[in-house]
Amino acid sequence: MGQICRTIQSKIKNDTEISIDDCTKFDFIKFPMIKLSHTNKRKYKVLEITEDLIVKVVVYLKNEYQLINLSFDAIVFPSNIVDDEDEIQACLKAQDLIDQKLIYKYIKFDLISYCKDKNIINAIIYLGDENVNLWVIQENIGISQSKIRSSKPNSWLQYQYSKKLDVSY
Repeated sequence: MGQICRTIQSKIKNDTEISIDDCTKFDFIKFPMIKLSHTNKRKYKVLEITEDLIVKVVVYLKNEYQLINLSFDAIVFPSNIVDDEDEIQACLKAQDLIDQKLIYKYIKFDLISYCKDKNIINAIIYLGDENVNLWVIQENIGISQSKIRSSKPNSWLQYQYSKKLDVSY
């Protein structure tokens, strides 16, 4: 049994194809298990970026592939469930850019909190040494949650194409 576990875990490390259909869906019961086994050095393979910009990663725990839902902590993105065509297009652009950056790559993350209602882990995501949360803000893909109340863009597309001078959280 231990050899099978090591073999499957090395498949993840060796970039073997893993389908989302092969994974057990993430839920609040698995969160404590994920939290216990998580370290800042552990890498997770990105399998999907959803329409609502949830990063789905896989890890092997308890003899199963576990699909984990990650959300960028404290970042607000344009939405695709509004009547504003500008915001929908900006959401599609954000998904495309994040997809290009992360899909099928190995990331690390700092676990910030778990949201049971949305079934996601709020996290600071890293690609290598790069803080992807900060990259999202610097590239005008999303806005820091602390700034959204005072500076929500009138046009998300214009915001995404503009150069932001202040890139701090």
